[in-house]
Amino acid sequence: FAGKAAEFDVKINEVLTAEMPEINDEFIKNNFGLENKAKLEEAVKKQIEDNYQGMARNLFKKELFDFLNKKHDFELPAGLVEEQLNNIWAEVEEELKTNPNKFKNDKEKEKAKEKKREIAERMIRCGMILSDLAQKNKVEVMNDDLNQEISKILTRFPNQEKAVLEYYQKNASAVQQLRGSVIEEKTIDFILN
Repeated sequence: FAGKAAEFDVKINEVLTAEMPEINDEFIKNNFGLENKAKLEEAVKKQIEDNYQGMARNLFKKELFDFLNKKHDFELPAGLVEEQLNNIWAEVEEELKTNPNKFKNDKEKEKAKEKKREIAERMIRCGMILSDLAQKNKVEVMNDDLNQEISKILTRFPNQEKAVLEYYQKNASAVQQLRGSVIEEKTIDFILN
């Protein structure tokens, strides 16, 4: 039958159309777990503000890192750069499992890896500069800071709180990585102030 015209008899049993639900307190309570329309508007407004603040902060961080990277040029520990590159490249390798044709050829893949190396070097350089700034200005990470960061992480994994907490309790390197992230953010706050 390939390439030949075909004719089908079709019987339509039902036609469904989407209808916009009435946005009332009952709908809001059932679908969003909030009391009423005012609370939903308040929650949406807060979400938009938080998103805006996050984007503004990320833009500032990018500009700060660009500035630091251009202003300071020094020899980086090769082992740290390789470790960071491996972490970054692991994400690419994961992507290649689902998209094996991501790169047209080995040359394109090598070019991408060199770009990732530049990113790794930038991350290490900026991390070292921020670490030095934190040390010189006595920016420290307290247990409350770590607990607050873990609380933020828990909100991203509903119904998995116990597993997340166990992960951090059993994985010292994950806690150290979290500590590094918190000190970076606190140092950026110090710079902003």
